[in-house]
Amino acid sequence: MLLLLLGAGLIAVFQTFGWGGGNPPTRYEKILHNVGDMLKEIHYSPKKFDDNFSKELFKKFLTDRYVDENKNILLQSDIQNLRKFETKLDDEIMGGTVLFVPAVSEAHSQGKRQLLYRRTAGGFRLANIVTVPAFVGVWILAEPLSIMLYHAPQAAPAVRALSFSIVLLGVHQVSTGVLQGMGRTFIPVGNMTVSAAAKVALNWVLTAVPALGIIGAAWATVADIGIAALLNIYYVRRLTGFALDGRALAKSVLSAAVMGGAVFVTHRFILAASHSNNLATFLAIGAGVVVYSLCMLCCGGIGERDIGMVPLIGAPLRIVLKRLRLLRTVDD
Repeated sequence: MLLLLLGAGLIAVFQTFGWGGGNPPTRYEKILHNVGDMLKEIHYSPKKFDDNFSKELFKKFLTDRYVDENKNILLQSDIQNLRKFETKLDDEIMGGTVLFVPAVSEAHSQGKRQLLYRRTAGGFRLANIVTVPAFVGVWILAEPLSIMLYHAPQAAPAVRALSFSIVLLGVHQVSTGVLQGMGRTFIPVGNMTVSAAAKVALNWVLTAVPALGIIGAAWATVADIGIAALLNIYYVRRLTGFALDGRALAKSVLSAAVMGGAVFVTHRFILAASHSNNLATFLAIGAGVVVYSLCMLCCGGIGERDIGMVPLIGAPLRIVLKRLRLLRTVDD
């Protein structure tokens, strides 16, 4: 009970440091000192404030649940750096200068920024893993897909133009989620308003070009999503310092290029053998999934955490791939 009350006092000081704006340090010290005096004088079972008590309070406050309940903010190195205060909390409670809480507050704030960066990077990486091969596949199979879905091979140029929006839509969705998660919901809404206005103007201009026609409307849609995505990226970078991982993107692009060749060859071969566009298209898509997955696993583009996020089959698939030594650890 005593530790809980002192922990509450530390939390009050911690939150004041974390959210306060330039108040004098003596105010924070008084909070903790008053809690210590109160417990020493009125608690029914007072404990001796010594180094052993300090260690116990340090563990309870820092490593149990108060500061980092989910253990995803503070790093092990942060805990080690804070251990210099492990035997000094009793001195701070009894009237010494409060140094522990400001140090925890700084480490916590830095950890939250790093966590946000890691999750942002992870979101964009997963979007690239999915959207880059999807773009390549739709580009290559634009005509077969138009025949299979719309019975209109003349729609292929518009479908091919719209394939660019797949990657841009992935970027837009992830960046919108990041901004909304940060409480900046008005930013993506404003960006979508700007991009919608651009789409209206481009529709007016491009569809009037005889050589473009309906393809002009497709390119206007691509521009709409692209403008919103780029504006979102600008604000995400400005607010988080995030920079796109060029190496991870290069792995997706290279694997998608190999996949594209496999898709093209498979479709041509099956179409010539079966004279069935639908069968050739389905098998080409299946071959693309297999080839892309193998390429990404071999080059380290897909990691253990990525596989674990796949619904239903993620956990068993991760076990199988690890046994086959095809799975590498990829940092967030």
